[in-house]
Amino acid sequence: MTNEINIGDIYGDMKCVEIIPWTDSRNPLKNKQITVYRMKCVKCGREKLRARYVVLRLEGMFHKDCDHFNHMSDPIFFNRWRNMRDRTTNTKKKEADRYVNRGINSDEFKYFIDFYDALYTSWVEMRKKYPVNEISLDRIDNDKSYTKDNCRWVYYKDQYKNKSDNKFLKVIYPNGSTEYARCACAWCRDHGFNTWFVETAFKNVCGHSKGYRFEYITQEEYENLNILNQYENMGDEILLDNGIVKTIGDTEYIFPTNEE
Repeated sequence: MTNEINIGDIYGDMKCVEIIPWTDSRNPLKNKQITVYRMKCVKCGREKLRARYVVLRLEGMFHKDCDHFNHMSDPIFFNRWRNMRDRTTNTKKKEADRYVNRGINSDEFKYFIDFYDALYTSWVEMRKKYPVNEISLDRIDNDKSYTKDNCRWVYYKDQYKNKSDNKFLKVIYPNGSTEYARCACAWCRDHGFNTWFVETAFKNVCGHSKGYRFEYITQEEYENLNILNQYENMGDEILLDNGIVKTIGDTEYIFPTNEE
């Protein structure tokens, strides 16, 4: 590169968009005219004014240097980013099998500035509704990585329902009614029981406690049984040899019968 900087030249991640004559009042030679350059980040669009020698040395000329956020003004938000990066890059953490070893990464948020741009506004909105210690960073699709389109802030109790180690549960109430729960922990919380309420039932092998009966089921069973339970009085049914075909809207669901 030459010492001449022209409009359109790119240094690092910064593009020169304007050349500005400027009087530097801090210079001992008062009213000395210098030239500064308006540099625009090609990744996020932020602009900054820089002197020639700063541009030529590539000082602060990269996208990661666009981060002017004062981390101490909201240290909890900054720590959410730091913790996310740690659990998706550190293979020595005990949660590694749930994150980095499972292919879950946060490459899109390698730089804090990208995390800030994507999630800070929604973070501020969530803080108006819940205390900061009750807000969790959640992936919408638990099998995908941390990205702008797959991340959201949720109330921490709701996050139980979206964990990779969820235990799907069939609950039979004392009156004989049946419910299919996406998360055993969430079901206990919603019904005023401690989490050990279900665990105790299975430890005792009997699978029941205080008149409640429980069965662990797979996610596929949960989805099929929950649909059938929810729409048992809706749609058209066709009885076949291998089960019941129930049409709900434009979708057909097949449920096996218990008859031999």
